[in-house]
Amino acid sequence: MFACLSSNLHTVWAWQYSSKMKQDLRYTHGDIFETFPFPDGVLSDEDPELTALGEKFFDARRDYMVANGKGMTKFYNDLHAPDCNDPAIVACREFQKEIDDAVLAAYEIDDIDLDIGFHQVGYLPAGKNTRYTMSEDARQKVLARLALLNKERHEAESKSGNASRRVKSVKASNTDALDDLFTALGGGL
Repeated sequence: MFACLSSNLHTVWAWQYSSKMKQDLRYTHGDIFETFPFPDGVLSDEDPELTALGEKFFDARRDYMVANGKGMTKFYNDLHAPDCNDPAIVACREFQKEIDDAVLAAYEIDDIDLDIGFHQVGYLPAGKNTRYTMSEDARQKVLARLALLNKERHEAESKSGNASRRVKSVKASNTDALDDLFTALGGGL
């Protein structure tokens, strides 16, 4: 599960569906974790590739933080800084890309190029918005696919009488924007 939660797929979902305090993300269980449609088998650690990638990333991140006397925030500042070429950070970026590709594959999505690299993101203030992440085009497509999967799972659980379980529907105000995206993309992905 760690790899999936560390993926840029989960990050873009969190920024899309979280509540905010000022410009900061508020990661709340009900808004983000419960609505995120995890790939099948991830919550029960049935994906050995994702488990192994998560462990590698965790270990590399920890080793960098210990070796450099840095905490989590400074680690991620370095990860997202295009001018930081420390070999350990470069290796962590490679792990991040592998994680993102593996999570996308776990969804059996093979028609979206994440274009992982340094990109300006619209959900952070100017001057602080460069991230090692997917392109804006990929972000929109990934969010649309995940929202559709969330909707399908929520409807299936509602029909089966198990709606009290983990799957919650995303907020209606956020799905309205995705309806516009579906229309702009020709009615579907």
